[in-house]
Amino acid sequence: MCLQQETEAVRQKFGKLDYSSYLSGLKPLFADCDYAIANLETPIDPTQSETDLAIQFNTPREFAEELRSVGFDFFSTANNHCLDRGVGGLCKTLDVLDELGFEHYGTYRTREDADKIFVKEIKGVKFAIVCSTFGTNSQLNGVMLPPDEEWRIDLLRKQMKLRKLPQMADVSDGNFRTYIADEVSSAAISNSVNLLYMNRVLDKIKMAKAKADIVIAMPHVGGQYNPGPAAYTTWVVEQLRLAGADIIIAGHSHTPHRCEIKDGCFIAYSLGNLAFTPGVGWYVPNVLAEYGVVLHLMVDEESKRFSSVKFDIVKNVVDEDGLTHVLPVDEIMQKLKNAPAKDRHEMEVEEIVHRLGCRKLGVQREYSIDAN
Repeated sequence: MCLQQETEAVRQKFGKLDYSSYLSGLKPLFADCDYAIANLETPIDPTQSETDLAIQFNTPREFAEELRSVGFDFFSTANNHCLDRGVGGLCKTLDVLDELGFEHYGTYRTREDADKIFVKEIKGVKFAIVCSTFGTNSQLNGVMLPPDEEWRIDLLRKQMKLRKLPQMADVSDGNFRTYIADEVSSAAISNSVNLLYMNRVLDKIKMAKAKADIVIAMPHVGGQYNPGPAAYTTWVVEQLRLAGADIIIAGHSHTPHRCEIKDGCFIAYSLGNLAFTPGVGWYVPNVLAEYGVVLHLMVDEESKRFSSVKFDIVKNVVDEDGLTHVLPVDEIMQKLKNAPAKDRHEMEVEEIVHRLGCRKLGVQREYSIDAN
C-alpha cells in the first residue's frame, strides 16, 4: 500500500516522487528469489487525481516503478480497493503494470482475459495463480459493476450496496471490529447468489489444477484488524483447498495470522502489511499492523511440490520527517539503543514468529516453518 501521507512526505522531502527510501529495505529479502508475488492494494491511474480520501486510493506511477526496482514480478489486483477509481482506474492500473513488465491476475480489461488461467513456468515447474476478493468497498464508494461486467473482478461474493457508515472517529476504538468483521452468518455463506460467485473462483482453481503442477490461491478475505481468521475466512480457505489449491495465501486483515499445513496444502491466513504507513487512516494501534511477513516457499524441482517454508519479518517505521521505511526486524533491533524499546521490539517479533508456527526466540533475519 502507499497511503496519501507517504506520497506527501516523499514529495516534501525530495521535491519529487522518490519512493526508494520507503521500499529499499526490502531489496535484500528478494535477492535470491526466482519469482516475487504480492498484493497491490491500490489503483495506479496517472489520468486521475492522487489518493485524496482515507478509503479511496490512487497511487502515482512512480510507486509502481519503485516496485519494479525492488524486485517484484507479479501482483494480485483483486482486493477491496481495485475499484476505488472506477472501471477506468482498474483498466489503467493494468496498463501501467503491463508497461513496467509486471504480471498480474484477479482483475481484467476484457472477458477473454477473465476466462484465462495464469500459468508461469519456473525452472521446469508450472505454477498457476488464482486471485480473488471478498468485495470492492462498493458499500463505501458506491461503485457497482453492472451484472454484465462482473467478470472484470474475481469476486468471492456479491458486491455490497452503498450504506451510510459511522464517522472514522466512531470506529477507531474498540468498536472497530464490530464494524468490519470477518464473521458472516451461515445463511450468507450458503446464500445461492453468493455461492454463484464462489463457484466461479472454485472452477478456476479446478481448471488451474489441470494446467499446473502447483496452484497458488490468493483470496483477499478476513476481518480488518481481527486477531485471527474467523468463520467466513476459514470457510473460503477450506473451499479453495478442496478445489485443489496447493498453496493458499489470504490477506486483508492488516496483521499477521497463523500458518498451517492441511493435507499437504500450505495455508497462510494473513501476512500483515508489507508496505503501510502506521498511525493514519483506519489504523488501529496495538494489533501489530506495522509488521509484514515475507514468505519464502521453496519447491523441489524433481517432485514439483513445495518442500520448505521460511520467512522474514519487516516493520514499517515512520521517521520524524514523516517518511516510512520498511525494514527487516533484525536491522531495527541493531539500531535500538534503549533497553525497554529493544524488549518491546523483541516481544512483538516473537509474537508474530509464534503466530506463524515457529517456536524460535529472539530477533533474526530468517525463520523456518516445518513443512512436514
